[in-house]
Amino acid sequence: MEKTSFSGAVPAGGKSKRMGRDKASLRIGDRSFLEVQLNKLRAAGIRELMVSCAKGKRPETAMDVKIVEDIVPDKGPLAAIASVLSETEAEWCVVLSVDALGVSPETIRKLMDAAKNSSADIVILSSPAGLQPLIGAYKKTLAEEALALVNDGKLAVRALFENHTPALIELPEYSPELFNCNTPEDLAKFAALAEKRKIY
Repeated sequence: MEKTSFSGAVPAGGKSKRMGRDKASLRIGDRSFLEVQLNKLRAAGIRELMVSCAKGKRPETAMDVKIVEDIVPDKGPLAAIASVLSETEAEWCVVLSVDALGVSPETIRKLMDAAKNSSADIVILSSPAGLQPLIGAYKKTLAEEALALVNDGKLAVRALFENHTPALIELPEYSPELFNCNTPEDLAKFAALAEKRKIY
């Protein structure tokens, strides 16, 4: 293994209740949300790509990725992180939410550079509006602890932060990189923004 190696993972097992349909398969331009995010991880220089999903719910993609079923089903994003950390061969895994379509490869590289140079086990994006735990780099050594938290019923990703203070990459509060597509209205707004600013 390289001195500092990275994999990338897109959690795609959410129920997408506010969107009303599976977000990973929604399209922006000529690509699905999932493929947009996987392409960003690849553009940042990551070669080992994973998609986490619920058991038996393999997402559709023609890209060369490893499908990782959640170790503990229906327990949210921390369970997804525990699953990909358990499966990765890299020292770090960059987690990129499937609906954070504004995040750029350049910002992913900033996360990776910070991980290389930090003593922290977690590096995430942040803004005055709050932390972004699903856009960050997580050390593989956190796999067992993350799984233990899930099994104890502590399902929020922030539960990991109690023992591991994350290093932060700060962005402005209204940065388009922090735009999440959670509803059909969000998707319409993002599509207009993306067309105007070419941000995905």
